[in-house]
Amino acid sequence: MIKIKARDADWTLERILSDKALAEVIELDRASFSRPWTPKMFLMAVRSAHEFYLYALRRKGQSPLAAFLCYRLSAGALQIATIAVREDLRRQGLGAMLIDSALTEGARAGADEATLDVRLSNLAARRLYQRLGFRPVAFHPRYYAGPVEDGLTYARSIAAVWEADLGKVGTGRCG
Repeated sequence: MIKIKARDADWTLERILSDKALAEVIELDRASFSRPWTPKMFLMAVRSAHEFYLYALRRKGQSPLAAFLCYRLSAGALQIATIAVREDLRRQGLGAMLIDSALTEGARAGADEATLDVRLSNLAARRLYQRLGFRPVAFHPRYYAGPVEDGLTYARSIAAVWEADLGKVGTGRCG
């Protein structure tokens, strides 16, 4: 279960566990990406509750979805599958908050490493990932479609995350 840190008390994370709760996530995904996930992909993530974890972020007391993150835990690794922040809320630390929370949860679950893929042209996301300790580990020519573009895989160790956050995780339950 992901928890929000005390400094982020204005926000709540909810784990998306039902098909019905997916509508806003799908809408934000479509607004954020030229090649969004299909509804079927999100349904598969929600229905595989012990492998994929989909979280929605909202400001407390408000209903519009601000951001979401979907990650997968498997074989000691956490893979961030997709993340999106509403355009009018970008560059306010919400993406970092989601990733930080996922890394903490991955460390608790025993994951050693976190990975994610990103378009080469997505400089804002790449800067964020690097600030969070991710480093490029693989280059993928023509990895993305719509438009065709190269991709990068970023990775970081998350072994130290649990130690760094031990005792610092807030009490706001999410999930």
